Amino acid sequence: MVRRACFTGGLMLAGLLGGSLLLSVPAFALTPGDWLMRTHAASKQLNYRGTYVYSHNGRVESMRIIRKIEDGGGVRERLYSLNGAKREIIRDNGKIWCYLPDRKIGVHEYLQVSSRQFPNIVPQDIASLKRYYRLRVGKQVSRIANRSASQLVILPRDRFRYGFDLWADQDTGLLLRASLVDFSTRLLDQYLFVSLTIGGDIPDRELQPMTARKDLKWYIGTSENMSQSAAASDWKVGMLPPGFTLRQRIQRITPLRQARLEHLIYSDGLSATSVFIEDISPDDTRPLSGPKSMGAVNAYIRYVGNARITVIGEVPERTVEMIAKSVRFGTS
Repeated sequence: MVRRACFTGGLMLAGLLGGSLLLSVPAFALTPGDWLMRTHAASKQLNYRGTYVYSHNGRVESMRIIRKIEDGGGVRERLYSLNGAKREIIRDNGKIWCYLPDRKIGVHEYLQVSSRQFPNIVPQDIASLKRYYRLRVGKQVSRIANRSASQLVILPRDRFRYGFDLWADQDTGLLLRASLVDFSTRLLDQYLFVSLTIGGDIPDRELQPMTARKDLKWYIGTSENMSQSAAASDWKVGMLPPGFTLRQRIQRITPLRQARLEHLIYSDGLSATSVFIEDISPDDTRPLSGPKSMGAVNAYIRYVGNARITVIGEVPERTVEMIAKSVRFGTS
């Protein structure tokens, strides 16, 4: 699926160089930190084309992804659905075009949020993970998309976050399968490549959308990335799980409703949750507040005055509820 909506950070140069060297090290000889660095580097350095399936909540969706790394490190990417409603995302470095031809609309925004999505979901800050997760390199080898893959298991130390069962290509380090699991290791959702070609040149024509832009009505989003120290907001989050810190603050005008929206992103380096604070008028329809869920994605909605508070993320229900109930305006 096009991740949750028409919604990757970078390693330092030394980390990238280290990741390149790790591509030649046998997977069984890697520490969990080496494993993650190798996988992160692969997602930043490799061209690839592939088809993967996303299974969640009793549903299976198929996606085609084409990714090209340009000279200078720029990224161009095309992601489109192969079943269900037609959806397509075109990424050109920091610009995103989301095509929804069945609805005759498109959404264009600049990528302000760190959009870690399969197969680039591994964290940047590896050292801090051990405080909140138990990491273990598996000894088994699996065959995925006709490639040999090695395993890394990441299990949470508390019930405020989920864990991961990850499998990466032994030759390149690219992530081939990612399963999200809860505290008891119950499977919640899974991404799995079924076909994959790594490397080679990718011509521009393969990165072009199927639908012409002129055939859609376009909604343009605007946003301003605020520094964490620029506490321009009177909204405060009072309670967070251990390790979750404010990573990004964005103020924007929503493309469809043209309403003012504040977006706060909190993360422990692997798991993340978003807090959306949206202005609404007294005449706006107010859907039922409380918990919502779609597979591994949980959300909690509440209203404070003329603001709608929505907390959403691939974290347990207790996490989004705790955060949402702690959001306050000013000192109230």
